Amino acid sequence: MGRLLRKKPTDKKKNEKAKRDIKQEFISKKEDKKPFFVAEKIAAGKNKLSQKEGKNTIVQKAVRFLTEAKVELKKVVWPSKKQAGGSTLVVVILVMIIGLFLGLTDSILSFFVRIILR
Repeated sequence: MGRLLRKKPTDKKKNEKAKRDIKQEFISKKEDKKPFFVAEKIAAGKNKLSQKEGKNTIVQKAVRFLTEAKVELKKVVWPSKKQAGGSTLVVVILVMIIGLFLGLTDSILSFFVRIILR
């Protein structure tokens, strides 16, 4: 009977080691890839003349900045109209509540200060 109730040994150590190996392999694959910045490549293509001459004018810097900003804005996940409206409503309500709290606190404290100063 004792043999039937005894749990069979599990291969937890093997499973944990396999998970660690997979995780380590995933991390090493990530490290192998160097970061790829699209904006830098685009800006580098547009600024070939300035790189050869070794000069960056204000206009070229502005163009590079705007190009990089455009690339970054494409990565942004914009909220839907409903989400933006809901968030705005929450902010407005919280501002009203905090304003009411601060107003009441100010008037109560000023009342006590007037009593003390008389």
